[in-house]
Amino acid sequence: HEKILDYLIFQGCVNNDSFYNQIFKINKGQYVQIEKNKLNVSEYYSLPTISKPVQGDCSKKIREIMTEVITSQSRSNNMKISTTCSGGLDSTSIASLLNKEIKNKDIQSFSVHFDNLNEDDFSKTDERFFVKKFEEKFNAKHKYIISQNTPLNYLDKQLTRAYFPPKSGNGYMHQEIIDEMKKKDIRVLFDGFDGDSVISHGAEYLVELGLESNLKKLLSEVESACKLNGRKFSIFHTLKNFWIKPNIPFGFKVFFNRLASSGVTEEKKFKNLTEAAKKIVDFPKKFTNYYPNESYKHKKSLAAHRNGLSLPFWEEELEIIDFIASTNGIDIRLPFMDKRVVEYCLKVPGSEKFKNGVTRAYFREGMRGITPEEVLDKHTKANLGPVIMNEIRDNYKMMLQTIKISNTHLIEIISKRKIDRLIHKKFKDLTKLEKVNIYKWYVLEKWLSKNNYKINGEIKN
Repeated sequence: HEKILDYLIFQGCVNNDSFYNQIFKINKGQYVQIEKNKLNVSEYYSLPTISKPVQGDCSKKIREIMTEVITSQSRSNNMKISTTCSGGLDSTSIASLLNKEIKNKDIQSFSVHFDNLNEDDFSKTDERFFVKKFEEKFNAKHKYIISQNTPLNYLDKQLTRAYFPPKSGNGYMHQEIIDEMKKKDIRVLFDGFDGDSVISHGAEYLVELGLESNLKKLLSEVESACKLNGRKFSIFHTLKNFWIKPNIPFGFKVFFNRLASSGVTEEKKFKNLTEAAKKIVDFPKKFTNYYPNESYKHKKSLAAHRNGLSLPFWEEELEIIDFIASTNGIDIRLPFMDKRVVEYCLKVPGSEKFKNGVTRAYFREGMRGITPEEVLDKHTKANLGPVIMNEIRDNYKMMLQTIKISNTHLIEIISKRKIDRLIHKKFKDLTKLEKVNIYKWYVLEKWLSKNNYKINGEIKN
């Protein structure tokens, strides 16, 4: 029950509980020793705390490290390897480095496309133009996959073997790539999983400028970014978000958020529970456990970057990726999660991450001459949201009704009043958080049902 509540309020990863009673997992950076029937859990690694930023040419250094990591991760007896290449900066840079540096392997790249979307949604997701630039530059072997799956269809397939509620709404895309890999007898897949966060867009640098009241530099950076992204620049919104808010003590923000009926995300999710369920959750303690380093508070650039990468949900996301790969017999390699890359990026000063309005500036510069220029110089990103949101739009009433009448009795944990209110709302009136909640509730309900699990009033007891 505690794990179910953690799933509903947080990402699910608050401590080392699993969804099975008396079965625990080993947390990140830990190892287990068993000796004479005694079990000892020890820590072997944690992210370093950086007191001073690195000096020197950051773009040159990140290029050297990425080349070293790609080369070392390619060493295996597998003569065929594959990589994702969506047209975005992260995956295209990996695919480009592989094609440039690895000459003794058969390299196949993949991208997934959604041709069944309407014109507006299609334009948000499709990056064929950038993929083709990569393909032309390296004369690469590339497969354009037209997606035939949906999140809900893929959910049904996952439920038969998942040891957790498989809430990832984009997992089906990896499955479609893996299915193509199997046809070609490829067992190794490189992926650009969250290079965004490891390299860092540099938003924490803007907060740092606000904390230092360096308003001239702050306004200049944001104005430059707005010009690059075709957005309207606002002095008021810039100062509000990067100067005023960061300088307000967190306790005051929580207080005023409550007055405005908004609150922090986890608190909003907590309010979706029944009164009986709320009574057995020590919310302040759980919140502290989830954010042990107070990463929700505004900090200087280096500390903010490290704290962001320390959040528990990284651990869970990597477990989901590992589950998809291992159940398909695939060896997945994540260059941006390599310790060498992570530890260096944590040392890069904020001024190198966000420079003249350019996000991930040092990485873009480091990849010059490798990644296609069109990819390096684009400042937008494909939005895969329409795929999952369309699925929720077409099914959200069914999802909520399923929870209401289910034999799992999940309705004893999620407030029936809240579910009824959502059922009677129009989709366009739902907040983004409400849409995401509905999908995650439904995933939990289906998974509990598949495992023949019933709440049976125990929450009330």
